[in-house]
Amino acid sequence: ELFDNPNSYSTRLTTKALTIDIQKAVQQGDWNKAIKLANNEIKLASKEWTKTSPNYTQGIINMGMIYTYMGQYNEAEKYLKKNIYYWEKVAPNSEQYYLSLTILAHLYREMNRYNESLSLYKTCLKSESSFTGAHLLWQIYFNIASVYTQLGKYDFAEENFHKSLRY
Repeated sequence: ELFDNPNSYSTRLTTKALTIDIQKAVQQGDWNKAIKLANNEIKLASKEWTKTSPNYTQGIINMGMIYTYMGQYNEAEKYLKKNIYYWEKVAPNSEQYYLSLTILAHLYREMNRYNESLSLYKTCLKSESSFTGAHLLWQIYFNIASVYTQLGKYDFAEENFHKSLRY
């Protein structure tokens, strides 16, 4: 296996390559390989990235996403909360922290935990000045609209959909 030995890689391209291979394994439904690669990515992160780099927790995020795709939502939630906890301590007002909240909000939406999902999205909106690009704001408003649609609250859904179009 190409990525069996995490100590054999020293460039920053390694975790990016792992992420690509994780995505391929997920698309193929090879969950064991995806989990193994994500574990290697987690091990490599401390060697390749500074603790404030957005890439530092990419393996943890990938692990959460793998478990989400597998339908193992409780396991996914553990990893995504670990990621949030990390960014709360290292950079609590960073875009990476708020992006982490949106990933967990998406999981809660998948789990039909709509109120928790909305709460996380709205927390992100309170600090929109922390975002460097409009892409995250568009995504948040669009996802809020989606949650309201699921709840049958179409007026709120439409309002947030229109807000998403501003970005």
